[in-house]
Amino acid sequence: MDEKPSRPSYAPVQSVQRVLSLLRVLNRRGVSTVDLLHKETGLPKPTVVRMLEMGLAYLAFCAGEEREILLRMLEAASAAALRAAGGRRQLEAHLTAVREQGYAVRGPRVKPLNSGTLAVPIIDGTRVLATMGMGYFRTAVSQAQLVNEYVPMLRDAADNIVTQVRALRTEADASASPEVIAS
Repeated sequence: MDEKPSRPSYAPVQSVQRVLSLLRVLNRRGVSTVDLLHKETGLPKPTVVRMLEMGLAYLAFCAGEEREILLRMLEAASAAALRAAGGRRQLEAHLTAVREQGYAVRGPRVKPLNSGTLAVPIIDGTRVLATMGMGYFRTAVSQAQLVNEYVPMLRDAADNIVTQVRALRTEADASASPEVIAS
């Protein structure tokens, strides 16, 4: 029997593969620079930065117990990198600010300087299911546009995702339940 040539994965699958590639390197190294992550994964530096920003949004919005575990892991893996970033108190203050504003943005002094990243959590009740984000050119999107137009769009999209996840769960629960037959 002739085997068909394999086709490339769909774009969403390729995105997941890129994230997994980044996670493998981070797990192996503990903490790294954007440049080293770029060199080891082949991912463009802006993609690495966007992925890290979405991770920051996750860390800010996940449950306190989970956040504490992740912060301890970060401290154990790279106390020096954490100190260089201002220390744990500085990171916790930043995470608190992200939670208060409801989204994470890449700092204006983080390279590449000509673009920014916005990330919001996808939260079902108290559980962070994922984060999603967008990149933008700073010359094309003002801070006011970001906050007044794009943050609400991403939040709406996140809310719609949660609605769909809940609907899928309800359908799965209904199909898994045995039918009651009236006699």
